[in-house]
Amino acid sequence: MASSSLRHAVWLTPIVLACCMAPAGKPAASAEKSAPPIAAAGPDSAVATPEPEVDVSSSPPPEAAPTIAPAPPAPPAPKGPLFLGRFDAANATGPRFSWSGSAIVVRFTGPSLAVTLEDNGWNWYEVEVDGEKRAPLAMRHGVVTYSIASGLAAGEHVARIARRNEAHGGVTRLVGFEVAEGHEILSPPPRPTRRLEFVGDSITCGFGTAGDHPCPFEYRTENHELTYAALAAKELGAEGHTVCWSGWGMVRGADGSFGANLPAVYGRAFHKPTSPAWDTSSFQPHAVVIALGTNDFGQGDPGDLYTNAYSAFLARLRAAYPDAWLVATTSPMLYAGQKARQRELVERALARRRAAGDERVTVVDFASQTFEGMGCGGHPGKKTHAKMAERLVPVLREKLGWVDAAP
Repeated sequence: MASSSLRHAVWLTPIVLACCMAPAGKPAASAEKSAPPIAAAGPDSAVATPEPEVDVSSSPPPEAAPTIAPAPPAPPAPKGPLFLGRFDAANATGPRFSWSGSAIVVRFTGPSLAVTLEDNGWNWYEVEVDGEKRAPLAMRHGVVTYSIASGLAAGEHVARIARRNEAHGGVTRLVGFEVAEGHEILSPPPRPTRRLEFVGDSITCGFGTAGDHPCPFEYRTENHELTYAALAAKELGAEGHTVCWSGWGMVRGADGSFGANLPAVYGRAFHKPTSPAWDTSSFQPHAVVIALGTNDFGQGDPGDLYTNAYSAFLARLRAAYPDAWLVATTSPMLYAGQKARQRELVERALARRRAAGDERVTVVDFASQTFEGMGCGGHPGKKTHAKMAERLVPVLREKLGWVDAAP
């Protein structure tokens, strides 16, 4: 990176009260490293109406039309980044986040950009500058400044960093961005008007998407950007929020533990700690896609326990999002009899919603994966996720009326 005399430290968020540059001597880091292994007809023509004839000789002079002051121009958006996902923006030391796919988008001028983050050293971030992928960032422990781009052409640029791995890698804090001397951070690009939320397990997190079977699980091979959830959101031009956890289910985890269920952590801003709570009114999705069930079947047929938990979660989502479509999915990691049984139990939960007068519910069947599209740890790889997105996107377009290109 350039010396400090050539950089301009910028704190970007008016919602945060304090900022700082990386401490002197902190290294810039961009090299990849492995984290400890862990055991998605034109308008009608207007017709003119003839004006009535008026006898001006006997009519009083018309009153002057009232003068209407023009509306003041909308204030410009404040300078700083755009936060996409569940962020704790109230923390005075800087926005914090942990869920998969959480992204920060920043628009700036100048030849270079750096970001300072605080992390425990396990997490990985996808980097994109002006729409082009760059090498991912492997976090280092502590407060570290990372080079995002250098040697850029003159003019404005847009950078995006997004969390690749899942929440149990730990919370990350944004300290700030730095641009070259004489340049600045600009107001961010517009926030997408379309909104989607994805709730799932390791499949939705992106477990093993960046590898090809056989290979073990590592954070560096977990890339949410390659999931059906991220691909669907991108195709539809939507902001996507993801809440997911490997090994967890709707009612129980793969090991049979009833504490390992996503509804238990759904209301949190982070996976841990339990506070602050996430304010569901702050993000009202047009659809919530639920992909939970693989792990519920880990210890056999969950039966009514699964249906009852599913029904309760659907009711909870409907209370939070009165107008959203609730889209239940089947698992690509279940086969034959188990796959059919999951579909049956999900349909029972959806039938209860319809019986309560809720018609904005539906199911999407994901085909069972094959070895050809398998990633690390026997999980769907990027090819399978692409097929899942191809199955999901048309359903969302039809239900939401998003038949046109993204706005």
